[in-house]
Amino acid sequence: MIERAHRLIVLAALTLAPTIAAMHAQPARARTPVRLVIHPRVGDTLRLRYEQRTDVRGDDEGPMERSVSTFITVHAHSIVEASEPALTTVRASTDSGWVRFRTVDPRPGVGVTEQKMMLPQVGSKMRVQVATDGATEVVSAAGAGGGSLSALLSQSPAMLPKLPVAVGDTWVRDIPLPSAASVALRGAGDVAGTVRARFRFDSLTARGKRAFVSVTAALRRDGTRPDAANGARVVSSGTLRGTLVLDRERAWMVEMRTSVSLVSDLVPGAGDLPPPMLFAPLGRSPRRAVVQIDQFMQTR
Repeated sequence: MIERAHRLIVLAALTLAPTIAAMHAQPARARTPVRLVIHPRVGDTLRLRYEQRTDVRGDDEGPMERSVSTFITVHAHSIVEASEPALTTVRASTDSGWVRFRTVDPRPGVGVTEQKMMLPQVGSKMRVQVATDGATEVVSAAGAGGGSLSALLSQSPAMLPKLPVAVGDTWVRDIPLPSAASVALRGAGDVAGTVRARFRFDSLTARGKRAFVSVTAALRRDGTRPDAANGARVVSSGTLRGTLVLDRERAWMVEMRTSVSLVSDLVPGAGDLPPPMLFAPLGRSPRRAVVQIDQFMQTR
């Protein structure tokens, strides 16, 4: 009986030993620096889906506040044409896309209005150069202006670190804001419409295939409106939060989610001149505007 129990203990130890060893080894492996780069193989086809929702509403007129929502969806694909150590060239095409506008106006006789249209840039093609840190540059475009796809690709900033990083490491990058938030901050004196964001390497899957990165930023601006003759100021504050998923085998960003929350207050200047329009989509001049922008991008 004692001998049988001893054999079971030995067998259990042999069975669990690899698991225990892996558990102890995992933190060390996770802290081993790895490269996070964009560098797909020549011939790869990357199919992209991009969605953005923007909500803008006045927040100072109680039940009479008006809101405007914009929904954008774009389907596109890219074929990798050339690859160099620091640069990849892809040919991108817009397959389909649409935009929908929704306005809620509580005034009597107005209510909810909606409008949906196809993006005129469907079928447009362009050639894009992608750096290993994720920065993109449109080098040529053909078709109906390439508008929506060109805007999407041209605003892709350098988000990945230049040097190898380990899980838990952080780095800082200047990234552009989505258009509605950019307009709000430009009104507060930010000409570039950019924000300094903090990235963190959160985790790495067991075999190192996928890397998960989070991004956060604080948005704060206080400046005089350039179009305000009476010195009116716009004070804006908010946050940017997001997550990135990098497929290290394909060397491409396969998922990205970002959320921008922003509140802008119009502070009147001296004199009796009317204040400038805080947000053109609202069609009037509220003293406070609330902006929410949610973006989602997925590549397969």
